[in-house]
Order: sequence, then C-alpha cells, then structure tokens
Amino acid sequence: MERKQEQVESSRLQRLSFSAFTSTPVLKTLAVAYGLMFAQQFSGINAMIFYGVTILESTGVGMESLIELVIFGVVQVVACAAAALLIDQLGRKLLMVISEAVMCICLSTLASFFVLKTYDPDRADRMHWLPLTSVCVYILAFCFGAGPIPWAYMGEIFPTRLKGAASSSAAFFNWILAFIVTISFPSAVDALGSSTVLFFFALVCALSVFFVIFCMIETKGKTFTEIQQEYGTHAHDESPNME
Repeated sequence: MERKQEQVESSRLQRLSFSAFTSTPVLKTLAVAYGLMFAQQFSGINAMIFYGVTILESTGVGMESLIELVIFGVVQVVACAAAALLIDQLGRKLLMVISEAVMCICLSTLASFFVLKTYDPDRADRMHWLPLTSVCVYILAFCFGAGPIPWAYMGEIFPTRLKGAASSSAAFFNWILAFIVTISFPSAVDALGSSTVLFFFALVCALSVFFVIFCMIETKGKTFTEIQQEYGTHAHDESPNME
C-alpha cells in the first residue's frame, strides 16, 4: 500500500503527454487491451443478444420468443454471479481461454446446424434442442470470461498516470466495435448466410485463444508493481521527470 501510494503521489507531479503512449511497453499493454476488446465484440455477443430470438426463429425451432428471452436472461444472471466467484480463483488468463474455446465450439455447432437444416432438414428437425442449447452455453461462456475480464484486466495493466486516458481509449474502441457488429450483422447474414457469419465469429474466438495464451499476462495474485514490471511499464510511474 505504501508503494502504491508513492506511485500515485509521483504520478500527480508528472505531466501527461502523447509521447508517454509511444513507448514500447505502453504500446504492448494497449495492444493487449485492444485485442481483448476486439475478441470480446467480434465473438458476436451483441449479435446474439440483439438478434438471438431472430436467429433461433430462423432455425425453425418452435419456441415462443418470450420464453427464449427469459432463458437468455436467467443464463446471464447465473453466469455473471458465478464469474465473480471464480475470477480470482482460476485467474483471468485461464478463464479467458476456456471462455473463448467454448464460444468457438458453440458458434461452430450453431453454424453447422444451419448447414444441416439446408441439406438434411429431417435430421435437423430431430435435433431441435441444439440451437437453443448452443446459444445458452455460448452466453454462459461469455459471461464467465470474455465479458467481464477485458474490463477488469484493463484496470490492472495500465500505469497509474496513463490509466484514465488509456482505459477510456480502450472503452471507446470497444463500443465502436459493438456498433459495427450490431449494425452490420443483419446485412452480413443477408449477403453471406447465417452459417458463414457464425463460422466467422467462431474463427475469431479460435484465434483469440492463441492471442490470450501468447500475449496476455496472468495478473492473479500479483501486486500492481509486479504486473507493471512484467509489462515493463513501471518506469512510467517511477520516473518523476518523464513528460
């Protein structure tokens, strides 16, 4: 706590300039934060939330829209509560890997169902339980990792003096991506088909697993100073003469 207080007091005496964001360690932390935000949004979560009922209706599964929305809501509440308990036990990195991997499987399964419905509708009808199950597990996996962790992780990796501006830029990037996905999803489905778009989201999730493994540093059980030292950004809070 004393060390953290010294860093905060020191950072107050430093002027923030654009050059502070151009150093390699800071660019690395920004790249990781932006990468996690990209992985979050291009996993297709907003497409599923906003168009989930439409997606399920297009599968031909005969369930009332109200019931589907209630199921979605219950799954999100349960998953978010469980994630709050697990994030400090399993760690950010492991939960992100599991989350992205499970979402990849669920999206691939849902996309495959659309393909099956096109070429073998009778068999697809016998597997009517698959779309809703895939979407629910997908949302569950998102709430466990890809949903909350990028936001929590962002507050742990940026130097104190850069945290406000860096976090704001990452949040801005996140919502720009959310806007792009939400607006473009219906047009993409009309042009390419549901299965192609869902396979694309699944591919992003698969690539995100490798991004997390090779680029993300585990912060579980580490002090803020230890995290900064691993990213190499500690100098930004320790050098009072840095502009």
